[in-house]
Amino acid sequence: MKQLKQMGMNSNGLLTFYKTNLKPVLSYACPAWYTFLADKDKAELERLQKTATKIIFTDTELYEERLSLLNLTPVNDFLFSTAEKYFSKISENSSHPLFSRIRFNTFKTSSRKPVKYRTEICRTEKRKKSFFQFFMRHFN
Repeated sequence: MKQLKQMGMNSNGLLTFYKTNLKPVLSYACPAWYTFLADKDKAELERLQKTATKIIFTDTELYEERLSLLNLTPVNDFLFSTAEKYFSKISENSSHPLFSRIRFNTFKTSSRKPVKYRTEICRTEKRKKSFFQFFMRHFN
């Protein structure tokens, strides 16, 4: 992106380049790996976007301001919402190949707290962070 900027590409062209070439690479298959990311990895992904927005808008110091000017969301919010949408897509389509992995609560529920999904008791943190377990807990 720095080289494109040096060659005279404007902000709109750099933003288009970021959205079409870099962001898809950052978010490739994110439903599979996002819930396993450590905080330092999330910070690293955010740092990559901070650097890209700084190249596009060199005059603006605040990252949040650059995000609003470019109409972007923080990377972590984008990845989480992408994974969340994918889970919703699976849970709403009974013909989806992964639909059988979701366990719906068929038991009578308390009126105080209705529970849509039945989550498993996980013995390890890794299992608890897996895509289906994480989002079944999230949506309950």
